[in-house]
Amino acid sequence: MTQDEIIRMAREAGIGRTNTGMEFIEKLERFAALVAEATKEKVYQAIRDAETPYTQLTLGQQKMIKEVLK
Repeated sequence: MTQDEIIRMAREAGIGRTNTGMEFIEKLERFAALVAEATKEKVYQAIRDAETPYTQLTLGQQKMIKEVLK
């Protein structure tokens, strides 16, 4: 993920310099959800684009993918 993508998601979540207390925590949770979703989408895309079928990946590679997609 690029820095620009992360900044865009932070802005989309409403994170700014004036956030305080619970407002900040709520916006940080929204930001975390956006980052998680973007990460999952990138993994899905990498799997779709991969030349090696998922079933032919090593068990370590499969485990890593499963962890990211939780």
